[in-house]
Amino acid sequence: MGFKYRKERVHSLSALKPGDHIRVYKTLYYHHMLVVRVIDKRTVLVIHYTGPEKDEEQGQYGPMQAAAVAGTASSLLLAPTDKSAPRAMIIEEPVTFDLSVQILEQLEYEPGVAINTGEKAVARARERLGETDYNLLFKNCESFVNWAITTREETNQGEMGTFGLIAGGLTLLAAGLGVGAAAYYASSRSTSHSDEDEEKAKKRGRKWN
Repeated sequence: MGFKYRKERVHSLSALKPGDHIRVYKTLYYHHMLVVRVIDKRTVLVIHYTGPEKDEEQGQYGPMQAAAVAGTASSLLLAPTDKSAPRAMIIEEPVTFDLSVQILEQLEYEPGVAINTGEKAVARARERLGETDYNLLFKNCESFVNWAITTREETNQGEMGTFGLIAGGLTLLAAGLGVGAAAYYASSRSTSHSDEDEEKAKKRGRKWN
């Protein structure tokens, strides 16, 4: 069960302050961050649960991006068999935004929900720096920021992930049924043509082998 937010589009980074909960829209999902401080007009120092961005040259995704794109049970649960593979981690780093292109939102909680605000929320978030226990459904970038501010690690992204998994499964099922139907149609057409050819051959007095 996640929180209900009041969201407001950010048009200038100067409006942000320490402890703010922000999220930026990426392909298929929102990425959540906690503001530490605004560095300049394009850059914010944040704490967030993140993984390697997509390698444009290799065409590969990091753990979170792979989970969002693939929509499979294994990637959603993020339990890679290769322990040496890059894993999502809670880090503090500067992030650059292009507000003319990206959708950045500031999220506010209902009255009485936010327990830690400002520097207090930042200090609490720093307690988990270096953590690598990311899980798309239960322990993700959103739940981490919620934990820092409200003390409750809750997320709406688990519901999105489950929906994506179900939708992906239905898509594969529909595709499989489509292929099966096409194969059946082709087979029935072939059988029908063979029967017709055999009947014509019999009428011409030839034996059909």
